[in-house]
Amino acid sequence: MGKDRGRSQFENANNHSVVVRVEFGRASVIVTGDLQDVAIHDMVQLHHNTAALARRSTRWGTTARSTAPPTSSSDAMKPNYAVIEMGPVERHAEFTAWAFGHPRGEIVSMLERAIPTLREAIDVQVGLKSKEFEHLTLTKAIYATGWDGNIVLEDRRWSRICSVARARRRGGGGAGGGAPSKF
Repeated sequence: MGKDRGRSQFENANNHSVVVRVEFGRASVIVTGDLQDVAIHDMVQLHHNTAALARRSTRWGTTARSTAPPTSSSDAMKPNYAVIEMGPVERHAEFTAWAFGHPRGEIVSMLERAIPTLREAIDVQVGLKSKEFEHLTLTKAIYATGWDGNIVLEDRRWSRICSVARARRRGGGGAGGGAPSKF
């Protein structure tokens, strides 16, 4: 990947993240690591219209800057839901979601446009930039460990991913608890 884009754009170590596709039954998940837009674009170009990108879920990295992942990438992968790994924005320290402004609002907005599946509405904070956030009411099937706590993907009858069980984080501050969300 990146052969047409030059070495400088791949000097960011995030663009060397391992991408993993996990299949179980007819369900599949793609874990993109912390790929930035240039690497995601190249991955999509390389595997567009192949079974490699066909799946029901994507885990988007939180280190993506304001340009990642591009809408064309989410369209090519057609996720039904997304999972974002991040810490709670309430934790104000170095190397946290708060310090880096994760997840970025433009990433969440792009995922909202691409994902057709709904979830129970939740009020979340999305990053505008480092240490600056705004509130957003999220209704699409986008889950984040910083909002929802632990996220468990379950496969019923080996046919499809059908629920996300949200476990309350210790110390509160997440939606958490209750029955799994069905989709």
